[in-house]
Amino acid sequence: MAVVVSAVMIAISALAVVHVPMSAASSACVHDGRAVASCFGGGRDGVNSTDATAALQAALSSHASSLLIDDIGRPWIVGPLFLSNATNMVVELQPAVHILARQNFFHGTHDSLLRISQAQNLTINGNGALLQMRRDDYAQPSRGTCPSCGNYSKAEWRSGIWLEHSNGVTLRGLTVVESGGDGVYIADVNNTHIVDCVFDRNYRQGMSVIAAVNLTVERTVFSNTAGTAPAAGVDRECTK
Repeated sequence: MAVVVSAVMIAISALAVVHVPMSAASSACVHDGRAVASCFGGGRDGVNSTDATAALQAALSSHASSLLIDDIGRPWIVGPLFLSNATNMVVELQPAVHILARQNFFHGTHDSLLRISQAQNLTINGNGALLQMRRDDYAQPSRGTCPSCGNYSKAEWRSGIWLEHSNGVTLRGLTVVESGGDGVYIADVNNTHIVDCVFDRNYRQGMSVIAAVNLTVERTVFSNTAGTAPAAGVDRECTK
């Protein structure tokens, strides 16, 4: 059953921080503060069709104030991605963009599709773009749909989006499905806005809120959460 949330406000705490440096080659794709993600993979047809992690990570780490993640005509197949220390940044995804977790990756128990940390005034406009993990592979010791994959340790923290230590983040128009944890995990954030998103078929929660001040969630659907307890649409786990 879908759950629609209007607003959530709770306390604040602290977690570890992850930093990813900008590639030296990234600056060639940034012009007047703007960048297109496929440039970092050699253009739309040059992006690696089996592992686009390096290209998309370089785009996220480029310090562009405006980043367009463009439709390359096939999924962006990636390992864990990091968006760290973004300040006054807008990330725009074209509507047909599909960011898909690479199979036989995400073996770390906290590996998430996108980890956002230390962001200030960051907006991600999804326009309905799809972020998809491989929940069945992570949830089953038998490796689910991938018998040839390495074993996955049982865990409930492989989230679609992991958001921490940030202020002024807006997530808009994203569809996040089939994570090995939460659709979105939120900890130690201020002034966060989630609007017009869909979190579907996630393993532990649609959204977990560990610590937040001024978190507003509007016109957002949490549906078909299943895999491990609590299996809620939204779970508030206040640390103080």
